[in-house]
Amino acid sequence: MLLNNYKESIYNGDFEVDYSMVKDGKFIKNVIPKKINGNFTFKYHVSIETLEGGPTEVTGDYNCSDLALKNLEGAPLKIDKNFNCSFNLLASLKGAPKDVGGDFKCKHNQLTSLEGAPLKVNKDFNCGFNELTSLEGAPKKVGGFIYSSKNSNYLEVESVFIEKNCYKNNYWLDLLNFIIKEKIDPDDVKGWPVEFLNNNMINSIKNINKFKL
Repeated sequence: MLLNNYKESIYNGDFEVDYSMVKDGKFIKNVIPKKINGNFTFKYHVSIETLEGGPTEVTGDYNCSDLALKNLEGAPLKIDKNFNCSFNLLASLKGAPKDVGGDFKCKHNQLTSLEGAPLKVNKDFNCGFNELTSLEGAPKKVGGFIYSSKNSNYLEVESVFIEKNCYKNNYWLDLLNFIIKEKIDPDDVKGWPVEFLNNNMINSIKNINKFKL
């Protein structure tokens, strides 16, 4: 694709970033349209460290996977369809879109926390193959499934907790209420904060779960 000056422009159609648009791990200034009415992707083997200087609005899919990205700063606040930032070097989701109309994928990164994740994902949320010990910080609203396999802890209970729209305000208190209501063994949640539950409380919950309340 020929270099153009897209300082304030709208691009109609799918837009693919190639080598000529990137220098020193960043977008070359004003070569990326501000609004893309279509999909935004990268040519194979393009490497970039930040999304700053990229489009602020994308009506299709936004695929920034496998780029050696170190952060999501500069990503649009809203994506109409799917957002994929998998297979990068992300240690944080800070800068991620806040509203995703389709799937959000951040698998195969270096995430230890979901702080900065979207607030709303209309379809699936995939955070597998990271280093997560809990799903604290995950979207409060997920329209599809949460995929959280191959992390530092077993997160299946927390995945179901969010899928059932039980995450309202305080993650750990809401999760505690959920496992009591669903009669789930508190030991099935591996990432409880230090001193949040002591042994007496865990035994009390297990005893409560024996009764049909």
